[in-house]
Amino acid sequence: MQNAPSDGPPLGVSKMVESMVTGLVTGVASVLPAAILALVHKPNWAVLASVIIACVALGVGAHGFLYGRRNARRVAKLKSRAAIGPSQRSGGTVTKSAQGSESELAAAVFSVLWNRSDPDRPMDPLQLAGRLRERFSGKLSDCGPEDILRDVERVRRLGELPPLVRNRQGFFLDSDDLHFKQNLAVEHKRQIAVAAAAYVRPGMSIAVDGGSTTLEVARVLASRIAAKTLFQLRVTTSSLQICSEMLGMLECREAIRAGDLSVWAMAGPLHPSCWTMDPPSTEQCPWPLDLAILGANGVLPDGFYLPNENGLWVKKTFLRLAPATVVVADSTKLGKRLSVRFATWTAPVKLITDRPDDANARRILQSCPKRSVIYSDDI
Repeated sequence: MQNAPSDGPPLGVSKMVESMVTGLVTGVASVLPAAILALVHKPNWAVLASVIIACVALGVGAHGFLYGRRNARRVAKLKSRAAIGPSQRSGGTVTKSAQGSESELAAAVFSVLWNRSDPDRPMDPLQLAGRLRERFSGKLSDCGPEDILRDVERVRRLGELPPLVRNRQGFFLDSDDLHFKQNLAVEHKRQIAVAAAAYVRPGMSIAVDGGSTTLEVARVLASRIAAKTLFQLRVTTSSLQICSEMLGMLECREAIRAGDLSVWAMAGPLHPSCWTMDPPSTEQCPWPLDLAILGANGVLPDGFYLPNENGLWVKKTFLRLAPATVVVADSTKLGKRLSVRFATWTAPVKLITDRPDDANARRILQSCPKRSVIYSDDI
């Protein structure tokens, strides 16, 4: 079935024009016989009836003509609006990134800004646009920097990336975000989680704080509980996600009822960026700890870092109460200097990470105590 030529009128418009002409011709044709009868014969009831019928026909024809013309104008207006497109009607431009998912763009912005040595320092807007164009080379190859930055600004205004902030110097992140972090270095985080979970044995009391990598550790522990290879475990955590992970698995709920699993949630103000509660410094664990498993956003030769003080007291409490601590962090955290340092290498802390491909990350690990660095593929 062939399509109509693009330069011809649409089928709907043609039918409306045809209806207009037909209605008008019908009305005029009905009037002519009545006018002739009125001129030739003396007025009588037959002539009068013909005139009335002619007037009704003329009215119906005129109505059809006006209705058809109005519909034709409406169709033409809708066609012109469809040709203009939503972006031109609103006075803006739609880039290829805007046509795609805004959440995809938000994830790309988070990845570019977060995977820097100093993610809390503003990044020049043009530099950010260039990095995004490199990441989406196929989609943004024809887009200018202004169009890309307009889309990033829309993502910021809509709240698609809550930590995204802009000032006169550029864009930066004022905190991390668990939702976006879970999609970064996924395979490395899983390997690190398996390695960290190997340190947990039946009958232990452990503390786990919030974070994307520690959440993977909790998932590995939950699978071991479901397989009944781990039992009599006591878990203290400030993470809502970890509590939800434990309660979301039937075997873990049954283990809690049977007394093979105990979970203590530390209460405090909620932090939506990392899905944790931040209890006061006076909060204590209900049982003595054997091991603490902590996440870190930055790792340097002088210690472990957080982007802000959210969760700081939880980490310090676990470090103080646990005789041994394992920090889980993938290699993208190496060399990242942030605002708050929560631990140094002098504490009884071991780092579990993946083998980095980046030369700078390898140099940083070489500057750290070798006995305190464990690679996930060695376990």
